[in-house]
Amino acid sequence: MNRKSTALIESGVLELYVFGMATDDQIRDVESAQEKYPAVAEELNQIHQRIENYGKANAVKPPSLVKTVVMAAADYMERLRNGEKFLDAPILTEKSTIEDFSHWLNRKDMVLAEVKESIYAKIISSTDDRTTSIVWAKDCLEPEIHSNERESFLIVEGTCEVSIDDETHYLKPGDFLSIPLHTNHSAKVTSDIPCKFIMQRALLHVA
Repeated sequence: MNRKSTALIESGVLELYVFGMATDDQIRDVESAQEKYPAVAEELNQIHQRIENYGKANAVKPPSLVKTVVMAAADYMERLRNGEKFLDAPILTEKSTIEDFSHWLNRKDMVLAEVKESIYAKIISSTDDRTTSIVWAKDCLEPEIHSNERESFLIVEGTCEVSIDDETHYLKPGDFLSIPLHTNHSAKVTSDIPCKFIMQRALLHVA
């Protein structure tokens, strides 16, 4: 290893280069050096490997619902861009009925021939304060806690058990349930078919 490559490796510039923080001059120096000096190229590979190993060791698996929410939002925005007219879904309450959401439930694009994912969702209405979706769940919904949004359900098909702290609620088609804030809650599908339900999350503004 010659003096120039040693100095470059010990300077910290390679780390800046890998993290995208190097100046234009530093980038040119690094890219020129890695072609000339095998030691520099090897050190860059080792830095990448150390970062990858650190990421794997400290990775936190996101809740499965995160992917579902992201995909549903992308689908909803695409539908609006393609001309779907916005229609605000009614607020979910204990007086809500399945018929209240027939406009969406009877649409052909809101009927799934097969639920392939453990959980799948279609947003039917979204505003700054409230998002309403049709959700299909095959298995369990992971525990979660909400501190600033009210989550409510109206079962359309199938059955499920919803656990809120130490209480278990057994839900069937037509049943409504609202999740209190700051409570640990999860759900388990108990029917042979996916549990289909209307889910509404309403953002609560704290003064």
